[in-house]
Amino acid sequence: MDGGPASDVEAVLNALRHRDHALLRFETVAHRLLIDFRSSDETEPAAHVLEPVRSLRERIATIRRARPALPVPSELQIVGWSLRVRSLERTGALEIVRERFAQDGAAEAVRQLEAAVERLEKLERDEFRHAITGEGYRTLWPARSS
Repeated sequence: MDGGPASDVEAVLNALRHRDHALLRFETVAHRLLIDFRSSDETEPAAHVLEPVRSLRERIATIRRARPALPVPSELQIVGWSLRVRSLERTGALEIVRERFAQDGAAEAVRQLEAAVERLEKLERDEFRHAITGEGYRTLWPARSS
């Protein structure tokens, strides 16, 4: 089988191994996970949950607010994550990020990563609950009356 979730995961893992940053786009939540391995004299690598936005201009502004001591990357490395947030652990994605942060001595970035993933998992659970209860959702077909 060509393509599919397995090859998508491998592409994400490859990006996390080799890129200086990655912006993970989840299918289950509108928030994004910014993993930034870049550093300067004033700032270490970091992980941040970015709020949903409506445009590229707004996304750049959220990155600028999250990483004010660094320039916004000239090319955003946006990678899609088609699985649940918790699968980042199972697939080895978080371990790759933790190892890269550890190589840079960025203990605070590891803490940020853990907090970010915890927040994203909660957002995802909430979204699934909303979908089941209908909160914030509209049905395409009204229920039949008995």
